[in-house]
Amino acid sequence: MLKKPGGLKTKAVGVAQTGSMKKVITILIGGGLLTAVLISIGGSYNRVIRAAKSFLGVNEIAPNQGFSSDTFRKQITEAGWWVGAPWCMFFAKLVYMQAMQGDRLSAVKKYFTGSTISTYSNVQSGLAKPFKITKKATKGAIVIWEGVKDKSKGHAGIVVDVSQNGFKTIEGNWGNTVTIKDRTYTEIVNNCVLKGFIV
Repeated sequence: MLKKPGGLKTKAVGVAQTGSMKKVITILIGGGLLTAVLISIGGSYNRVIRAAKSFLGVNEIAPNQGFSSDTFRKQITEAGWWVGAPWCMFFAKLVYMQAMQGDRLSAVKKYFTGSTISTYSNVQSGLAKPFKITKKATKGAIVIWEGVKDKSKGHAGIVVDVSQNGFKTIEGNWGNTVTIKDRTYTEIVNNCVLKGFIV
């Protein structure tokens, strides 16, 4: 927090967003300018969690034919989903489209696809900068699982909380709905194993 020097008037004259986690604030102090960089706690990843929670309870018209919410159908279609397509990664992309800004939003739109594995590869290769791969769950990250036998298949979810033994997710296309799940790092999820996290 910035403290006002005694006897000097302060006035915010400009606020600019740089990336997803930092804010640059220019303040007029007396007759001079002071620029401060503040770390936005949670930043865009708090928005990720709020967006994911807003879709809880949306149901699929099986098998992958549509959704109980027409609004959700329109939104996930804008993220690239089509009738008949598995939608766990499209759900994660939609959440990020609603939460991200600037260069991160551009990367989501361009390099996040309906495929968990191709999206992971795009991030891992550096195409989807500034996103990166980690092996540890953090709030707001996209978790990616990879097929045990068929590595072209996978599953995805949004991490909404972490614990010593695992993490809690909100996942689309699990049990034909958007739901909350408790996961562990070693758990087999729909014949898939944990591959990593996109942050």
